[in-house]
Amino acid sequence: MFGKLKKIRRYNFFAAEVVILLTIGAAIALPAMHRAKERAGVASCINNNKQLACAILFYAGDNDNWYPPAAGKDGLQLLRPYLDDNERIFRCPVSGKEDNFYAYYGNGLKCAMLDNCPGAIPILACHNHNGTEFVVAYGDGHVMQLDAGKLFSTHENLVRYAFENSSFKGCENKAWEIVLENARIMDRNNRE
Repeated sequence: MFGKLKKIRRYNFFAAEVVILLTIGAAIALPAMHRAKERAGVASCINNNKQLACAILFYAGDNDNWYPPAAGKDGLQLLRPYLDDNERIFRCPVSGKEDNFYAYYGNGLKCAMLDNCPGAIPILACHNHNGTEFVVAYGDGHVMQLDAGKLFSTHENLVRYAFENSSFKGCENKAWEIVLENARIMDRNNRE
C-alpha cells in the first residue's frame, strides 16, 4: 500500500574531521581574500591619485594657472577645498602607515610650463605597493600604475622612471627640471 520505504543513510562526522575540513577551507580562502583586499586598496590608491590630480588642476585654474606651492604633504593641504576635506584621500590605503602621504612634485609649476606634453610630467606619486608597483599622476590629470620591479630608494629615481615610462619620451622642458629638483629636495629632507 505505501510501497517500499527507503533507508535513509546518515553520515556521521567526528569533530576532528569537521575541524580538519574547516581548516583546509580557511587555508584556501584566506590568501584569496587577502589578494582581493590588496587589489581593492590599489584601486583606491589610483582613485585617490586621480582625485588629487583633478584637485591640483582645479587649484591651478583658480590661481592663475599655478600648481600648489610647497613640495610634499604641505602643498597638498591647499587642495582641501576641492576635496570635501576627506582626510583619507591624502593617504595611501595600501601602505598601512598612518603618516604616509602621497609625494607631490608640482611645487613651482605653472600650467604653461608643461608646454605641449603635460602627460609626461609626473606631479604626484605613491610607491608603497609591496615594492613592485607604484601609482603616478601626471600634469594633465591622467594616472598610471607602473610596475617598478623594485622599491625605489629615492624620489628622484621614481620621477625619472615615471617620466621615461610616459607616452611622451624626449619631452624635457622647464617643468621637468622643476619636478626633478623638487624630488631631489624631498630626498635631501628625508635624509636630514
